[in-house]
Amino acid sequence: MVKPLPAYVQLANELRKDILQGKYGSEGGLPGIEHLIRTSGLSRGTVYKSLALLQGEGVIQERDRTFFVNNSSIVMTQHVPTARARLQTQGKTAVVKNLAPVARVQLPDYLADVLKVARGTTATFRYRVSGEVINGNEVPGRLVRYHYLIPITDDQIQRMQDDPHADILAEQYPIKMKRHDDVSVRFPTHEEAEYLNVPETTPVLDLRVINRDMDGNVLLVQELALLNMTLTYDYTFDNK
Repeated sequence: MVKPLPAYVQLANELRKDILQGKYGSEGGLPGIEHLIRTSGLSRGTVYKSLALLQGEGVIQERDRTFFVNNSSIVMTQHVPTARARLQTQGKTAVVKNLAPVARVQLPDYLADVLKVARGTTATFRYRVSGEVINGNEVPGRLVRYHYLIPITDDQIQRMQDDPHADILAEQYPIKMKRHDDVSVRFPTHEEAEYLNVPETTPVLDLRVINRDMDGNVLLVQELALLNMTLTYDYTFDNK
């Protein structure tokens, strides 16, 4: 006769299934301890043991005595949602602000060299900070510098200035794209540390994203400084 699984394992299995199916989003909070005790009929110690098991696996993380989905455990199989959309699905409020005027500029030489385009190429520059509202306070989490290499009108520039959420690339190119990511870790500059409200000794995830059309033409380059963020990639490869 097969011995039944311990109660704490059964509860952990149920929660893990719900998490991996996206029931609580990619970073959403799990039901509270009292709710789990009431719905499972298990003791407080057993419920905590279940959560400790999931925490040890890296599926969840604890913050201020509340358990949240660890976003590194969720694999995106469709288009990755924007930070704003992701927060909205979790019942959170996103905050996005422009840090500089949206304007046409000369593409920095180092980016021109990376992209293999002519130095002096004109691009539309945008610089934003985004985060979320926590306990009534705006908490920044990412800085993003954008260089658009697509044609952008004066009206669109004004709209991006007036509405920090405006996504011109999605409006003009709602088609399949190629994306290339370069990821590293570094310390923020003095300016970045001030914008993110952290010490300059706080590591940030440095991410450069290059969007191209299917012919290889560069559409947009994003340079991001991210706080408390992990990235998970799922892909196939030829093992030769």
